[in-house]
Amino acid sequence: MSDIVIYGAGKTGMALKSLLQHNDVAIYDDVPSKCSGVVDWEKVKLVITSPGIAPTSKFVAQCRQRGVKVVGELQFCYWLCNNPIVSVTGTNGKTTVTQLIKHMMEACNKKCSLLGNGGTPFSQNIAHLEDDTIVVLESSSFQLDDCVDFAPNVSAFTNLAPDHLDYHQSYANYVEAKCNNFVHQKDNQWAIFNMDDANVVELSTKCKAGKLYFSTIKPCNCYYKDGYVIVDFQGTMQKVKFESSYSQHNLSNVLCAALCVAALGLDVKQALQNIADFKFDKHRLQFVASVNGVRFVDDSKATNLHAVISALHSIEGKACLIL
Repeated sequence: MSDIVIYGAGKTGMALKSLLQHNDVAIYDDVPSKCSGVVDWEKVKLVITSPGIAPTSKFVAQCRQRGVKVVGELQFCYWLCNNPIVSVTGTNGKTTVTQLIKHMMEACNKKCSLLGNGGTPFSQNIAHLEDDTIVVLESSSFQLDDCVDFAPNVSAFTNLAPDHLDYHQSYANYVEAKCNNFVHQKDNQWAIFNMDDANVVELSTKCKAGKLYFSTIKPCNCYYKDGYVIVDFQGTMQKVKFESSYSQHNLSNVLCAALCVAALGLDVKQALQNIADFKFDKHRLQFVASVNGVRFVDDSKATNLHAVISALHSIEGKACLIL
């Protein structure tokens, strides 16, 4: 009989099953053909959910009524992980920031493993991490929702706007999930916030870790001015030449990543030296073609209003929006 139940038989559920292959595990899914294992609820000690399982799930509610502990994959893997962790959340920009961190760390000859919401589940790689590898997590509100003591070495919060309200049922629940990226951190860890987003700044008051801020316009721990990225961290100031042609929101992403790298103790100048080689993912303000003098740009990764508005602000001249 299984003493651990995995709820969700998709990519994350299968990764968890592989990770726990030496344990007595059952897979449960809403599709009966995907279920495996025999469950004796008197013996079940833990249910691990995939990110797609909503907090309102009847199955999850039934588990808790039985007194069974229920946690998400992110929280479970955190318990198993001995490597330093950088966790990035926010309504938009998570994927770009985590990829920028990886790019900058590689420029500093530092090993990292990019996991989480961006594609590779945390549970898929955790057993194969080398001791000197830093885990860089893209952490969605789905993954953070039921974290109880998740405390990354460095957390980052890119921006905040209403999103995924069908999943979380309310904006307040969504915000609370996002805050799980930093509320459990200790005072010897670092939490990074976007000073240009008033909602994020307000949430930072809940933080017990060391607080750091980045901005595209205001002097703070990491900001941009007159062609320079300026990092002021632990009494040391670095001024790195950076002729940016990025949109405002992508410049913000660069500054967030640079401050994460600084918080890890890496050299920002070295981290930014090859930034011109960084390639943004497809469908993020990607130039498609020019027809009769009209430029067509694909920004189909902008799946919420906040992202669409940010993209429009970055375009000069008249724009016709195909939404």
